[in-house]
Amino acid sequence: MSAVTTWRSALFLAILMAIMGPLQMTGNLSANSVDIEVLEESKTISHSSTGSAEFLGLLGNGVANNAFTVDVPSDSPITDLQLTVEPSAMQTHYGFNWQGDVSWSNSDASKNGTVVEGTSLTGSTAGTLWDFNSGLQGWTVSNPTFVSRWTNACGFNGSTGGSIKTQANFNAPHHATSPVVNLAGAPSMPLTAWVLQGSSTFSGAGCGEEPDSGEDLQIQYADVNGNWVTLNTWLGSTAGGTAQQWSTNLPAAALHANTQIRINQISGSGSGATCCDFWFVDDVNLASPPESHWISPTIGWGSGATQPVSRSTYAPLHLDVDIPSGAFLNWTILDDAGNEIMGAHGSNDVTIPLNMVDHEMYPLVRVKLEFRGSPTGAGIPYLHSISGDGQMMTSFRGGLADQSWDAGCMQGGSVTFDKGVSATPDCNLTSPWIIPSAPAKVISGSSDITNGQLQIRYDSFGNWTNVSATTFTQSSGETIYRYQFRIIHDGGNTSEWYGKLLSWTLLGGKHPAQPAIDFNEDGFTEWGGSDSRVGSWGWQDRFENGEDRISVNPGISGTASTKAWMPADGAESFSVGVLAETGVLTGLYIRVGNQLIANYSYESVDSAYVTLNESQLYALSYAASTASSVGFLGTNFVEVEFEVTGSGGMKMAGLSIPYSVSMSIDSNQQSPMVLGINDARATLSPVGGQHQIPIPFIADSAGGILVTLDGVNYSSDVEIVSTYMEDEVAVLTPSQHWQTMHTSFKVTASTAGLVRLDVVGSNHHATWLIPTGGGSPVGQGDSEFIELHPTNWLDFTQNGDAVDVAVKYRIEPGWDDEDYLTASTRLVLANGVVSIPASHAWGSPNGATKALENDLEIKSVTFITDLGELPSDEYYLPAGQQIDISIDVGFEGLTGIESFAPGDAVVTLYHGSTEIANTTSLDEDTWNFTDVVPFTNGVLDWKIEVSPINGAGVTADALFERSFFADSVVPSVYWSSVAAYDHRVPSSTQTIQIQITDQPLLPSNVEAMVWREWINDYDMNGQPSPDEYSSFSSVLLPNDLTAFVGQYTILLDDSGGAIGDKVAVYLTGNDAAGHPLEQNGTGEEGDHLFMYQLKADGPPSIPAAAFSWNGGRQTWLHPMIQYEFDVLMSEPNGGSDLSTVEVQLASQQNSDPLPISWNFITGNCTTTSPHLVIDDCDMIGQNGPAGPYEIDLALNVKFHLMWTIPDLGDTKREPKLIVMDRAGNTDQQAFPTLRWRSSGDMYIPDETVQLFINQGTVVEDGARIAPSSSFEVSG
Repeated sequence: MSAVTTWRSALFLAILMAIMGPLQMTGNLSANSVDIEVLEESKTISHSSTGSAEFLGLLGNGVANNAFTVDVPSDSPITDLQLTVEPSAMQTHYGFNWQGDVSWSNSDASKNGTVVEGTSLTGSTAGTLWDFNSGLQGWTVSNPTFVSRWTNACGFNGSTGGSIKTQANFNAPHHATSPVVNLAGAPSMPLTAWVLQGSSTFSGAGCGEEPDSGEDLQIQYADVNGNWVTLNTWLGSTAGGTAQQWSTNLPAAALHANTQIRINQISGSGSGATCCDFWFVDDVNLASPPESHWISPTIGWGSGATQPVSRSTYAPLHLDVDIPSGAFLNWTILDDAGNEIMGAHGSNDVTIPLNMVDHEMYPLVRVKLEFRGSPTGAGIPYLHSISGDGQMMTSFRGGLADQSWDAGCMQGGSVTFDKGVSATPDCNLTSPWIIPSAPAKVISGSSDITNGQLQIRYDSFGNWTNVSATTFTQSSGETIYRYQFRIIHDGGNTSEWYGKLLSWTLLGGKHPAQPAIDFNEDGFTEWGGSDSRVGSWGWQDRFENGEDRISVNPGISGTASTKAWMPADGAESFSVGVLAETGVLTGLYIRVGNQLIANYSYESVDSAYVTLNESQLYALSYAASTASSVGFLGTNFVEVEFEVTGSGGMKMAGLSIPYSVSMSIDSNQQSPMVLGINDARATLSPVGGQHQIPIPFIADSAGGILVTLDGVNYSSDVEIVSTYMEDEVAVLTPSQHWQTMHTSFKVTASTAGLVRLDVVGSNHHATWLIPTGGGSPVGQGDSEFIELHPTNWLDFTQNGDAVDVAVKYRIEPGWDDEDYLTASTRLVLANGVVSIPASHAWGSPNGATKALENDLEIKSVTFITDLGELPSDEYYLPAGQQIDISIDVGFEGLTGIESFAPGDAVVTLYHGSTEIANTTSLDEDTWNFTDVVPFTNGVLDWKIEVSPINGAGVTADALFERSFFADSVVPSVYWSSVAAYDHRVPSSTQTIQIQITDQPLLPSNVEAMVWREWINDYDMNGQPSPDEYSSFSSVLLPNDLTAFVGQYTILLDDSGGAIGDKVAVYLTGNDAAGHPLEQNGTGEEGDHLFMYQLKADGPPSIPAAAFSWNGGRQTWLHPMIQYEFDVLMSEPNGGSDLSTVEVQLASQQNSDPLPISWNFITGNCTTTSPHLVIDDCDMIGQNGPAGPYEIDLALNVKFHLMWTIPDLGDTKREPKLIVMDRAGNTDQQAFPTLRWRSSGDMYIPDETVQLFINQGTVVEDGARIAPSSSFEVSG
């Protein structure tokens, strides 16, 4: 090894050891899109000075805030950077307050039985019963002499008590009048009473005398103007003595704030204990209205909100309310349509937990308040104000909220609540600790306090701070986790201090969830990000599902649990709520590990919202500090468990666990932060030689952060000159092709030690450190997803201070699709300085274009047979034939020849489920394969599948399936209406029918090739030649091509031919599988499918003396002797029209006429007789063998008889000739003059007999020889 190489290797090891430690990888940050209203923020980018904290408002959803910048020389890479980041509230709460008639009677609100008294809202007066059992109960009388309380048993309802008795003077009415009752706003009001008319029947008992005509009783009401209106009249003229239970509904005119009822007797006869004209009225009852409720105007961020708020978590509503003992103020949260939000219901609370409602699901909400009076008569609730969106208010009237304030008097003084609070100078009034539901740093408000001083503090050990009078704005400079107000005497020379009003707004908002820094907005976070379960940074508000609400559904057991993460230490408070949406809540338990922190029991309520007290919070913090934890964004988190008991479906919401957190970021030259900030400079233009580099802070949800630049350093030892990609592609793929990135650097100090390659996407960050002087590259991060070229991974050249590098690599298939991806090269010097990266990007951060595609698919599959490329809708294939298959494999949505590298995927061909062949390498992007169609007759399923081997994805098109029908049946002409040689009368519509058989589908492309002698006989030889046929495509197909046999029709015009001209036809075509048509004829002479002559049909005939023996007449025929004869005949349509030509040698012998039949198609003669053998047979024309249209014919037959022919003695056999054409025309002729006889008798003359012996003795009449001796006889 050379000294230079040794030195460079040592340098590489030193640099590698220095930089591998600090390299860190962080996860990807993703979020759903959501809009949010936030405080207006500055869009001006300015230089961030060292040591100065800057507030940044983050919009969430990964939207970057680039307002924080760092300035460095444009050619100098940053070598280290120090930042401090902490959460800070971005205001979303601005406060509102409803009070007075302008709010309660808002046009968007609705009142049902509720009324405004002064500035407060209350319900209608509770139902009133006047039973007069204890005096007149507030009723007044016109004259006690005539109208008074009656206690005699005969005049009241029941066994004890009293009633009102009326009498009247003559023509002088007298009455009893009820107290004023406030019925304003009541939709209706029933009125009932017990009424009895006096009667003389009771006079002895002292019940007076019965009224007479005109001495009537009336029940009346006072209208809004004070006029009395009669509701009912009882006539005095009727018989008395029977009590009536009367009832009615007061009319609308009676329902106002000063309603009164009057009992009026219009006339009488004077007064006296027993006289005269008595009426008794008891149990006058104004029944309670069915309901008094008020529905608020809409609150929300949705369109048309009467009370608009920011698009963020709702803040709770706070009520300044008086609720008498036994009375109820029930609250329900409604959606905009007035439907109850499930579980959002409670009673007698000063806080309505609107923060538990999903603000995205319900952009507009309303609050329904139901006023129910005390059944003991203590009264009905009075609502003085409603405050929301971070605001709270008290009017110090001693209401429910005021009762939690603590009064302390050091010298026996007193604190009194009435229409405000008053106290002696030795007394102070202290609010409870108020726990915010959202982060804030500022409290603003106003007060109406006389002779007193308002104070505030933020922790139990903190000093009280005086708050300015009338209006104030207070801030501790830190996030407010709790606060407390106090009012004390101002030290002046007064005997009392007074408080009428305290209203304040916590200018709360949001901390961001998962804050991060994302240079290039490529999804790779250089700092930050976290688990979605962490929630808002510094203010935990999410459950284990990463959402701010979670379902918990107690089953049969009646219990269910869920969890959330909480800080292991430093929890400032702890609040959470439950909404019983479809059931009831009976219990809530909070645990960390096995330790029970708090438990709450309820009597089947709809909702609950709890905040841990000091002791519970201490127990929680102790348990959390000892539990196992995970760390994110500078804080360790542990699990806290919530168990609910009850029934039905529930949701937990409103989680609030604030904690203090801050992070110091110290990034060196190899850290993701410094690498990222240098990478981001590639798109910046220098201004005055400087780069003003924005640091893009992002978050999952909206919120604020404080960022401080603590320090930054840079170097000018190396700079980029130029860079480019070789054979650049628009979209990267894990294909067979290599990527090469060229970069030129200028090095002014130190020497080049490493080339660093970074390929970064949202899925992976792969790094390769490549020594410039030899040695093996070292991969970091997700380097397994980047393959360096096995031999030429780096081309490095140096000339003076000019350094050129080229890195060759390709992406592995396991890297999934990316919308945005960057590749960069950096030069790492021996002194540790890392250059600004030379970068190339693919795709776009917003997903408008794609950067990397790794999903394989089959682009096309081509099937080729002998007939060429099969159309995509072709279904039939010829069984047993060869087929070529070409499969093009590529990447989804891309064209070109990019495909997988060898060994990265396998392409498999199946017949059905049976694998036939596969390959792991392609010819560029194509696999060409030759297959054979199975020899079968049925459906064949072909499947081709691309399967990744090394992690690539596939699309639905990675599986190709196509069904064919393997056709093993060849189409064949089965029948034709024209014989092979035939004749037809000329016609312009000559109709010819042909039957073809095939399966499963008849051919549809049959074509007729026609030769017409008068047109196509170019060589004038009277016969068709192959080149004389012309196509005639007018072949009518059968209606059903799926039939086994189909009839095809040809229509020809042969009317132009002369009599005797001929027409010849053969067919071409093939079935859907490509099988050519058989038995269809050809263009070769004599091989047509059929030929016909233009000629009318004529009958055959036999001339006289048609039969003749060769050699003269034969009267004796003997076996085994050949005989020959000729028969003559005539057929005007030629011998081809003869269907029967039969010569019967013994026509009169029915058992065996010795027939000889000739067939035109075969040209042969046959016989059915066993006694006859045909030796030869020819149909002869004028010039040799007869042609198909030869008219005069002679049949020449050579034959011999067999020994088996019967001997008929003297009976002779008579020849006969029969001819018949295809039309059935027949002629026949017997030849009696040619009768013959046959004989099989034979003899051997003695003189011809000869005997030959090999041994023995010849004697006169023979020979004597030994047994088994051979001899020979001839003769």
